[in-house]
Amino acid sequence: IRDSLEYLGPLFFTNRTASMPLGIYIKIWKEDIEKGDIIVFYAKGLKTSFIKYVAAIEGDEYCLDPEDSLWINSISIASIKIQNYKQPSFNQSICERLKPGEILVIGEHPDSYDSR
Repeated sequence: IRDSLEYLGPLFFTNRTASMPLGIYIKIWKEDIEKGDIIVFYAKGLKTSFIKYVAAIEGDEYCLDPEDSLWINSISIASIKIQNYKQPSFNQSICERLKPGEILVIGEHPDSYDSR
């Protein structure tokens, strides 16, 4: 069978961390990624995959405010537990609009840094 089909990699992924619901995820190929989709991706330089929700897509605006909250399209999504991560503080909101091909991902666990 493998000779007659293009090899697409693993069809199942397991999540063993608290950042997303534990379990087995089935790979489904889609043309377009949408908000709310669960995706698996590999980060450059790391030898592991990540399973996360798509929180924002091309054209969406995300902001980080001085109170360490993440906003997407003017809706508060999550707060960064700043004491867990070293990053410079800032005095005003930082906002950016996602460009074509960019997405912003987020997990469920409150201590998961993700895109935050």
